[in-house]
Amino acid sequence: MAKFKDFVSRKVREKSMRFEVVNNKMWSLKFVRQQIDERLKTVNQKIKHFNEEFARYKSQINRTCPGRVQDSLKVQAKRFIKERRWYEGQLDMLHNQAFDLDRVIFTSDGITDAQRTVCFKSLNLLLLLLH
Repeated sequence: MAKFKDFVSRKVREKSMRFEVVNNKMWSLKFVRQQIDERLKTVNQKIKHFNEEFARYKSQINRTCPGRVQDSLKVQAKRFIKERRWYEGQLDMLHNQAFDLDRVIFTSDGITDAQRTVCFKSLNLLLLLLH
């Protein structure tokens, strides 16, 4: 039983160390914004791919005669459109997250600038009092 407890505690320590190593990366707001931009690019690429595939389905539907083949192509195209709409929803959500994050970055930069201004004013006042 003692060996099992030692094994479990060692594994927990290893996992927590791995977690700390991952979190040693600078997770600033600007880094997160870059991650969102990368995700936006991939989602845009997927939507572009869906548009190309849908154009292919549309041309196949126009070329086939009405019947089972055309109906099955329509079903596949509808499934494709549904998936594309899901990605478009993801794209809208990512745009909203990016906008919100930009507002937070702007606000935090404003607060930082205000703190620096107050600090410099107090430092200037202190230097005037010392001389």
